[in-house]
Amino acid sequence: MLGGTEAAEPLFGFEDEGSMKRPLSSAGPALSPQIEIAKLLRQEGRPDRAGLALFAPQHYESRYGYPLLVWLHPENGEPRQLQKIMPLLSMRNYVAVAPAWRAARRRSLPESDVESAVAGAIDAAARRFHIRRDRVFLLGQFEGGTTALRLGLASPDEYAGIVSFGGPFPNHAGALVRLEEARRLPLMLAVGADSRAYPSGQVCRDMRLLHAAGISVTLRQYPCGDELTTAMLADANAWLMEQVTGTK
Repeated sequence: MLGGTEAAEPLFGFEDEGSMKRPLSSAGPALSPQIEIAKLLRQEGRPDRAGLALFAPQHYESRYGYPLLVWLHPENGEPRQLQKIMPLLSMRNYVAVAPAWRAARRRSLPESDVESAVAGAIDAAARRFHIRRDRVFLLGQFEGGTTALRLGLASPDEYAGIVSFGGPFPNHAGALVRLEEARRLPLMLAVGADSRAYPSGQVCRDMRLLHAAGISVTLRQYPCGDELTTAMLADANAWLMEQVTGTK
């Protein structure tokens, strides 16, 4: 599905085409008391895993099982990014958690470390809040979006859907190794029409591949570059609620 929206104020972008090293952020909303910074257990030799951010929905009701959003920040980002994301995505609909993680570079970080960070974040959220384990969604921006896609497609039965904001589809050979299960996993790609990190030509090639493989994908393109905008978050909220409620 291809859609477009009006331009909106960017929340996170980059100053130049050197792109992925200097994230920018607007002042955004005031820090919400709904955000709780927690500590993950440190693992020997892994100082990157220093903590996570947890988000409690407004008027949290402990008897209700909430969908859980797991946010993977871009490289050089941090879990506190959740403080700006969730108030603009939804204050009521979800519990959310953001683990600290770093993208693997030349195999310097084992794949299992990222998986463990996500699993630990889900467990931490489940200990603190009433969540639905069958309604866990992975979301991420740039490298975080690509990692969300990679993890989701590797374990499609563990997640209810994946949203990638500007993160290219993973191009390694094993991305669709669990193709039958992956066909049941809803995906949303939100990309800027002028993105340098995920150019339109690459988006078109990926869409052809995914459609040929029978993967369910919603593509939204926006009149922007390498940015995360309020319009993207609003569309993601609508898409997520469609998956939760089973409506289209």
